[in-house]
Parts: sequence; C-alpha cells; structure tokens
Amino acid sequence: SSILGAPVPPSPPRSLLPRSEIGAMGNANCSCWDFLMPSPESMAAKAGSVIKDLHWKSAPANSLLLLGHVELQVPVETPAMMFYSRGMTTTFVKPEDVDKQMRFFAGLSHLRVTYVTEENPEEVHATHGAAGFDAEKGRLELLENLKRCDPFFYEGKDQDLKVKRLGNGADTSVWPGEMRFWTEDTRQLYDTMNAMKSEFPSQSMKDQYEPPCGEFGMRCMDPWNKNTFKIEDCPPWLVPKWRAAAPDAKNLLGLVEVTFRVKAKADLPAIADFYTKCLMGAADLEDESCVVHFSPARSMHQSLKFVVDPATGSGTVCLYAADEAKFKAAWEACRNFARPAKWEVVDQLKEFKVDACHNPNGGAAVAPLKHIIRSPTHKECPVKPMFGSQWLSSRKLG
Repeated sequence: SSILGAPVPPSPPRSLLPRSEIGAMGNANCSCWDFLMPSPESMAAKAGSVIKDLHWKSAPANSLLLLGHVELQVPVETPAMMFYSRGMTTTFVKPEDVDKQMRFFAGLSHLRVTYVTEENPEEVHATHGAAGFDAEKGRLELLENLKRCDPFFYEGKDQDLKVKRLGNGADTSVWPGEMRFWTEDTRQLYDTMNAMKSEFPSQSMKDQYEPPCGEFGMRCMDPWNKNTFKIEDCPPWLVPKWRAAAPDAKNLLGLVEVTFRVKAKADLPAIADFYTKCLMGAADLEDESCVVHFSPARSMHQSLKFVVDPATGSGTVCLYAADEAKFKAAWEACRNFARPAKWEVVDQLKEFKVDACHNPNGGAAVAPLKHIIRSPTHKECPVKPMFGSQWLSSRKLG
C-alpha cells in the first residue's frame, strides 16, 4: 500500500524510551478504547510512524496461538552454546530428561538444538602453544589483543583447531529459509558477535541492512555457515508488550518471523488451506508467498511465511493451537495423516504430529515441513489462558 514507503522517525536512545505500565493488557481495534487498551496500530500512530511491517499490526482473528519452537541439529555442543547463548543473548535451558538437547529461548519461543557427538574436553580448549597469551604478564600479547578487538576482521591463531572443534559440518541441519528476531537493542548483539570472532574460523555477523525500525539490522549465520538469522530492533512502542509477555527474556525479545522455502508457487493455495482448514488458523495468500499468523498475546504478532524458492529443504516446527476446542478440531481434520492416530492418546499427550503440510483436498503432502501441534494446555506451553481470550506468560526459567 501507499503508506509502506514512508520513512520511520529514528528511535530515541534506549535509556530514554518511555516504559508503558500497560504491559500485556489486551488491545481493542475500536479507537474509543485506545486510552485503556491501545492497539499496535494506534501505538504506531502516537509514535509518529506508519505501518511498514505486518508484525506492527494486530494478528488476524482465528490466528494460531504461538510459534513455539524450531528444531535444529549441530555436530557438537560447545560452538552452539557460544553462538546461540553468548552471541545471540538467548536464555539457555538444558532439559534433564532429554539427552543431547539444548533449548535457547528468545522470549516465548525457542530454538531446540540437538547435538550429535560428545566432545573431547581436551580438544575443546586445545591451542598451539600459548595462543598469544603472555604467562608472565598475565594477559594476551599486544598484537593478539588488537586482532581480537578488530571490529572488521580477525585472523588469529589456532585456525585449524577452531575448524576441528566445529566437528563434522555434514551433521548440521539446514533450515530452508531465515529466522527473524526482535531485540531491545541490536547494538548489544553487534558487540557480542564481535566479541566472539576469535572463537570461530569465520565471523558470524555477515552483513547489515536497513530494517523497518531502528538503526540497523544484522544478518548472522551459525558457526557452520548453514543457518541464517536476521536481528532487528523491536519498535519502541511494542517493546513493553513483548517484554511483559516474557519478563525473564534477555536483550533478545522474541522470534518474530520464520520463512520456509517451497519449490512451486502452485502449492501455496494448498499450504494456506492446510493452516486454515486443518489447523484452524489464519493465513493470507499473496502472489509469491503464504503467511500464517500467530498471536501469543494481545499486541504480539508472529508469522510463518512460505516463499517460492527452488533451494528448499525440510524442517520441524512446533505450533500451539488457539484453544482446546480448536486443538481437537485440528486433530480431527488431520486424523488421516496425524500421529498418534487415536484421540485418547492425543488428549493425554496434548500434542500430535504431522509429517508435512498436507492438502486438505486429498491429503497429498505439499511442503516438507514437519509439525508438532500442541494444545495450549500442554505442560510446555509458555502462555496460559486468563479471562477467556486473554493470555499471560507463565514460563519461569531456572
């Protein structure tokens, strides 16, 4: 539309941003309620901005509840811990009942990362000689220290060992698309990514771009250069909403959008039908894409976007239904290709799985994206119902 090209005023310094006390209260589209429950659209207008991103707007009615997690696989544990926890400033949780799995929370959503091989502790910290460390002075040699502080490029010692520490790159899963996150201050992630350059054979921050809001956006890749992450500032007027939904989140506020590539444009209508008719959600069909909507809390809007690109692949995502009735209706609509196949088992587990996006007309698989579909009453759901349709965060991290 014509308003999309209008410039957005620069964000004020983070320390000067006003903090709303409304927090996770709901919104109403009717402007007469704006003084109590402002919508994202009204907050953008009050900030002097126009809508340049669909996530600045309220999610459509009948949206799914939450884009819960995306599953990834890596060869070994330590590089993933460094990148996702230290570099991206997520909150790390290691489940006690699941072997070789790590969970990196960005607000209400998380990346569920499984590693293949146990590391040799001696190799994790191995160096050639002192690696630039002056034992007598108790610090790095001056030249090595300058190299590690270089904001543009670092070619330090132990490059061969750093490559070895990454393990077998073939064990790294490749998500066929990108994951986009909102942060309270992208400058902090710029600093943490730069601070880690000496840890990996190549730097994780690949380039910068002009985002819809904020000073700059960052395009990063994991240490294996297989998966792409876009990191941007959250609009200042939405920061309190995202912060209130997950108050224990660090600088990274949440997962906003996940893109998934599909080969054929002709498959997009069937993909849209899968989410609207099978999973009881909301989806918009565009010329070259299909956008599936999520609303984990009022004034919060996530999306799963299918785009046409021949360089596709497979993956696994976890979604939460809007309510228990829609969860059961989704299983009924998917029962010919859902597992478990008995409702009594599904009702006990509060989840079921499908191996792809299926065309409701005939059941043919149209996109190789595996789904874990969960009830909002599932024990791992980070939001719980209160007062009917209003949802509040309930996740407490250890």
